[in-house]
Amino acid sequence: MIPIGQKAVYIDLPVQQVEWAKCQTVRQVKVPFADERKGYTRAFERLVLEFSRYMTIHGI
Repeated sequence: MIPIGQKAVYIDLPVQQVEWAKCQTVRQVKVPFADERKGYTRAFERLVLEFSRYMTIHGI
């Protein structure tokens, strides 16, 4: 859930998985707009940075 304003925004994104037969592992396909180390998208990061120009950190 990503709260934006007074509304909760949910992102429902099915992520494909692939199975590597050689090593018997299952991996997720990389999603080009999201950094795998983060729990949010680049667009959301830009939105928060834009808000920070006009709001306090607590307000964001």
